[in-house]
Order: sequence, then structure tokens, then C-alpha cells
Amino acid sequence: MTKFGLVVAVLGGLVACGGGSGLDPALKMNELDAAQQTQWCDYVTGLEIESCSTATSTTTGEYTSAQCVAEFPIYDACDITVGTMEECYGEIEADPCTGGLSQPCLEYFECLMAGFGNLGS
Repeated sequence: MTKFGLVVAVLGGLVACGGGSGLDPALKMNELDAAQQTQWCDYVTGLEIESCSTATSTTTGEYTSAQCVAEFPIYDACDITVGTMEECYGEIEADPCTGGLSQPCLEYFECLMAGFGNLGS
């Protein structure tokens, strides 16, 4: 997956309807072990995406759990917690059009931008 594809998949994954990953919210993404990374990625890739403009839901599509795990080094550049990311998802679930502007989502976007240097092209 290209960096552009990752941004689309991750940002698409933000507009989510769902109940949480089941991981401890205090865990830092950059400290998750392999099993926890898989658990997180299974959660993210299973989310339904709601479009702000069309109010329709779909899944994250072709973005697989294996791709997500392979791209986990993106989190090495920041100390964002599972809880902050899940809070961002909740904000967007509550308001798909402006929830991404919440503080947790801004922290998530900052993390993603810092982490792009950790991914291959």
C-alpha cells in the first residue's frame, strides 16, 4: 500500500461505528506486542465507515489486518495511547462531519504525520 493509500485507509477508518478494540486504553500504540497489534488491526479493519456527505456506511474495504500490522511502525514516532485513538473514533461516530477536529483526533493526525518517515515507500 502506498503512503497515500494508507492515509485514505486510516482517515477512512476514523469515521467509525463500533465498540472498541478491547485493549487497555492506557497502552501506548508504539509499545503494543505482536498479538496486541493484530487485535488493534482486526478492530480497525472491521470498522464501518460513515460518510459525512452521504450518511452511508461501508467497511474499510481492501485495507487488511495484515497490511495494518505491517504498517505499525508509523506509531513509533509518537506516544499516542489506544484510548486516545478510540476516543477519536467515538468523536467521529458522534459527529462524522466535525468529530475529526476533536483534540484526540488532532493528536492522532499529528502521530500519523510524524510516523510517515518510518514507512517505506
